[in-house]
Amino acid sequence: MTSVRSGVPWVSGAVYGIVLLAGLYYALAGLGDGDPLRLAGFVAGLAAVAVLDVAERRLDRWPLLFLAARLALFFAVAALDESGLSRALFVLVPFTAYLTFGRRAGLALGGLCLALLVAGFAVWVPGWYRDATYLSDLLMFGMGLVLAIAMAEVATRERRATARVAELSAATERNRLARDIHDASATT
Repeated sequence: MTSVRSGVPWVSGAVYGIVLLAGLYYALAGLGDGDPLRLAGFVAGLAAVAVLDVAERRLDRWPLLFLAARLALFFAVAALDESGLSRALFVLVPFTAYLTFGRRAGLALGGLCLALLVAGFAVWVPGWYRDATYLSDLLMFGMGLVLAIAMAEVATRERRATARVAELSAATERNRLARDIHDASATT
């Protein structure tokens, strides 16, 4: 298994920043109930996720533990976010799983995230399936999942191609050195 950050290191940070800005805008524009402790918890949760990413990059081990911790923090941040916009964090789950554990894990967790969103709507929002806002949210989340998985696939292919080029370069250099040694010993 390879570290999640070896593929596209800036994606998670960009998503965290976008979610932070959206949540802060929602709170500071007076669109929520204005609970400062809830807002502080939301910001602290996002900071904890960013710190977790740094720790994962430095340690480069225990990928399942880091994925579980990230998922728990995503749920905490989503619970503290009055706007509901932090659901976007969950597109990083299949992205991370794909880069760390492979295609099947990424696709399975993508399907699970989508199913959890539908289940959440079904439990907490009666008649959500007749409301264009929730249907749009579901559509956009699904599109985000597709794009995240596609980006993970591209990053994985690029990583493989880079490794293959390095292998071929090393083989070419070994062959060149062998030829030079052979030529040098043939002339002496």
